[in-house]
Amino acid sequence: MPWASFDDGTHDDPRILDAGLAGAGLYLCVTCYMARHLTDGVISRKAIDKILEDGDTAPLDALLRTGLLVELGDDYEAPEFLKANRSREKVEQDRAEATERQRKWREKQKRKREERERDA
Repeated sequence: MPWASFDDGTHDDPRILDAGLAGAGLYLCVTCYMARHLTDGVISRKAIDKILEDGDTAPLDALLRTGLLVELGDDYEAPEFLKANRSREKVEQDRAEATERQRKWREKQKRKREERERDA
């Protein structure tokens, strides 16, 4: 499972401070969504609407005003997402490499077990 990464200075980034607590909370939710769904920094308007279930768009407006999010057609993009987070391609590559490492380890363990049984 991928994870979302944040710089340890995010809390006092001037844009976060300008966006306010609700904007910072939305930024956290949006970034986690992007990481979990491997969207490479893009989130649909529909997903934003679900996160903003009360219909208050002030946090979204704050993120757009500060440049933490930008409109991208019917979607939104976090322009700096890939600076701190892995791309879909990298996550999938890491997963494939882990799968192959595990397969090799299991084969090695199986061979050892078979050798012990044969020698017993």
